[in-house]
Amino acid sequence: MADNQIAGKLLQSKQLQIDSLLALTRAINNNTKEHELYELYELFLRNQMHVGEVILYYHRDLWECVFHFGIEKVYPTYLVEHQFIYNKELRNLEEKPIEQIENFNYLIPVFHKEQPLAFALISKVNADEYGTKEEKLKFIQTITNIIISAIENKRLFKKQLVQQAYKKEMDLARQMQKLLIPAKLPQTENVKMSAVYLPHTEVGGDYYDFVELNEGKITFCIADVSGKGVPAALLMSNFQATLRTLAQQNYTTEKLIKALNARMCEVTQNESFITLFYAKYNAVSKKLLYVNAGHVPPFLCNSKGIQPLTDGTTLLGMFNDLPHIKVGEIYLEEESTLVLFTDGLTDLLNEQDEFFDVEGVELFCKNFYTLNPEDFNNKILERLNSFKGTRQNTDDVTILTCKLK
Repeated sequence: MADNQIAGKLLQSKQLQIDSLLALTRAINNNTKEHELYELYELFLRNQMHVGEVILYYHRDLWECVFHFGIEKVYPTYLVEHQFIYNKELRNLEEKPIEQIENFNYLIPVFHKEQPLAFALISKVNADEYGTKEEKLKFIQTITNIIISAIENKRLFKKQLVQQAYKKEMDLARQMQKLLIPAKLPQTENVKMSAVYLPHTEVGGDYYDFVELNEGKITFCIADVSGKGVPAALLMSNFQATLRTLAQQNYTTEKLIKALNARMCEVTQNESFITLFYAKYNAVSKKLLYVNAGHVPPFLCNSKGIQPLTDGTTLLGMFNDLPHIKVGEIYLEEESTLVLFTDGLTDLLNEQDEFFDVEGVELFCKNFYTLNPEDFNNKILERLNSFKGTRQNTDDVTILTCKLK
């Protein structure tokens, strides 16, 4: 009769374990919330395993105590980082104690390959008619692994969803950016243009454009919008629409820049900014007007030398009232090449951590400005590829080369 009672209790114990696993599996399949999984974990440990005290540490971005019961004192996470992580197997703290840890008998680690995910501190586990101490510890380990694996999978799934959403945002921003960049550039007797755009893996805010006006006049610009992704692309789109509208009105250059700044302040609430180089060229009078609004200075190149174009004002969108605007004015007495670029070019690094820098661009312009714009850009691309070697761009690189007669 006694043997039958023992067998019956063992059978009952195994049935309880199976029921626990089924309940846990059902909860995981039903996408139960994390705190509810911990509640199931507590019920299992208290009611079936008769464990009185538990602390569970889990690594999300940092180690944190995510669950505990039966004890008020929670040990600091630096113990996890400096002591627990070296334990890949269950540790009997009675035989191998850990300094500062009291009232706990076992440390249960949860690893994925070589990566630690969680550690559970468990108080005393006693043998009874439902199983030996070793059997109960093994089942506690199993349940702990299942709980943590489920929570980790939920975390990774959410992370994947965020990454997918981010990828969609980047794809949308790239499409928007592509639509904003001119498909064709002027190739007239007096104005020839060619551009290079090397996007970084992220979507930045580089932008260039032109607007042909009557009476042999043309405006063109290069800009760098702060930020990345869809917000930067939307701001760029708004900027382009405003600039094109203003350029076709009979505004002076100073008035146009003030109106652009006012619009950007209105749109961004002074939380984003734009660096801009804006120019207006009259092919009849050979007069070039320009404003450099905090942008890396372009180089005007001809037989007289290389001249950086620095006159202008500060960044657009930062101040409701621009502190000053100085419109640059140059008469082109001979054919000249104007090289506009963003700071992604000057910030380009090679394998020795050296910058291509402004001096590098200036030297290149000095040697090759007589080339037509397309050949000039092809040549500078060769130079950039040779310079950076295997180093990847850390920002968008944009170059707009203009031959003006």
